[in-house]
Amino acid sequence: MFAAIPFLFLAARPAAPAAVSIDTSQVQGRNWGPAEERDLRKSLVARLLEAGYVVVPGPEDAQVRLAVMRAGSGLVLEASGVRRREYRVEPGPPAVVALEVLHRATMVVEDARIADENDATPAGVLARRSIAIVVTGAPGDGTPNQLRDELALDLSSSGFVLAPTSVLHDRTVCLAVGTGDVAITTGQGGAGCTGEPVVLSRAAVSRDRLATEVSHRVARLLRAPAGDEPPSSQRAEAELPVAADLGPSPKRESKAERRGAPTFPEVRIGVGGGTSARAGGIDPTVQSNADVLWALGWGARLAGGFTFSRGGRSLSILEPSVQIGPVFRTPLSRQIDLSVGFLGGIRVHRFHYDESDNGSRVLYDFALPVEATLRLSPTWALGFAVKPGFTEPSPEHDISGRIVWARGSYYLDAVLGLGVVL
Repeated sequence: MFAAIPFLFLAARPAAPAAVSIDTSQVQGRNWGPAEERDLRKSLVARLLEAGYVVVPGPEDAQVRLAVMRAGSGLVLEASGVRRREYRVEPGPPAVVALEVLHRATMVVEDARIADENDATPAGVLARRSIAIVVTGAPGDGTPNQLRDELALDLSSSGFVLAPTSVLHDRTVCLAVGTGDVAITTGQGGAGCTGEPVVLSRAAVSRDRLATEVSHRVARLLRAPAGDEPPSSQRAEAELPVAADLGPSPKRESKAERRGAPTFPEVRIGVGGGTSARAGGIDPTVQSNADVLWALGWGARLAGGFTFSRGGRSLSILEPSVQIGPVFRTPLSRQIDLSVGFLGGIRVHRFHYDESDNGSRVLYDFALPVEATLRLSPTWALGFAVKPGFTEPSPEHDISGRIVWARGSYYLDAVLGLGVVL
């Protein structure tokens, strides 16, 4: 009799398990065929269950939608929930890239949600076709892990919700993997596996063939009411496709459907102060911006600011500006983001000498902002921006024929500020 070691989807759970859907349908391409895409999805299902999340088959029941997509020659993980988070994985061999995806998956999922007492998976999701899997096996035997992962993928692809054993679920599937056979039992909810076991022989059967047979038998048991399983002497009459046993697979979430899911674009608002350097002088500036970011980091920015200056003791200058344009933001690490943009707009040059000598001029204003932000928390971030730009025509001011204020057309702003994510 071997010493049984449990393989449970229980490790390191969040306080309130969130429901996560997985879409890997857009990774296929160079070095990534159907087999690699399937293995990646299988590993993601196992990883999220190990981390304590509930895995749902489609986005309609998901609190967080996790997608892995091709981006150039690399991949992007995108998690959309209360927030939207993403992480870029640099190109490389599929096995190495897959390990990095698994490593980052729980990070982006956790960042995309806000855990609180109301964040638990809705009971209706768990009570409807939800399965918890418990596998036991001998130390050093790799078969239990493979059977567990293949069964989890087959059940998820066939429309079942997969749950850790610690939360509410509809059925439990137990696999007891011995040296010569596999015993399969099912049970109702959290009552454990109390049904009559179905025993499959491991003799002269490959692990892949055994995994297929286990999924086929589990399909037959799940079609029967709990406690009404067929006797162990009953054997499968044919190798039927697992998806056909369990019902039609849910429709894969398309890119358009994921974009149309009931989430909002991420909005970031920042304000800061710094300097604006131009030929002729360096002036203080106060600036703010609002970014609206959609998928893969693309978005739009509305920026505004005020630059202050003086010419001598009597001339004061205020230059408000407003710009708008596209922006692209990408994560460099879990806490640091980098954004670049192209902005165009106007700058109003307002000058005041005395009550009879004052006025304003309108200049066009273009800039290429580059900004690095350090996330201090899920809501707050510290940012540093460098913004080279060009404004024209460049005004000059003279008093009694002497130029007292002049600035060049090219400028370089450096701004340190604080941002908030809405």
